[in-house]
Amino acid sequence: MRDGHKKVKIHLCFYDWIERKTGKSIYGESDLSWGVFHSGTTFDAEIELAEGEDQELLEAIKKDALPVFLLDFPTLQETDHEQTH
Repeated sequence: MRDGHKKVKIHLCFYDWIERKTGKSIYGESDLSWGVFHSGTTFDAEIELAEGEDQELLEAIKKDALPVFLLDFPTLQETDHEQTH
């Protein structure tokens, strides 16, 4: 972890499948919407924030702002489960 940063536990709530080229939803148009990745599934996660960013995020949420993040392909890493199965 970088100096002056801290990890903040968050919940990631799966929302949609979006086609990269068009930016349009493809939810329900293929087998992608089956299994664990369907609307409403929640995952535990952590993000690393610089000093004060956690308060900025919290204040925005208190004002009914909904932060939305996109998961970028390079951030995916093979888990121990995948390596052994």
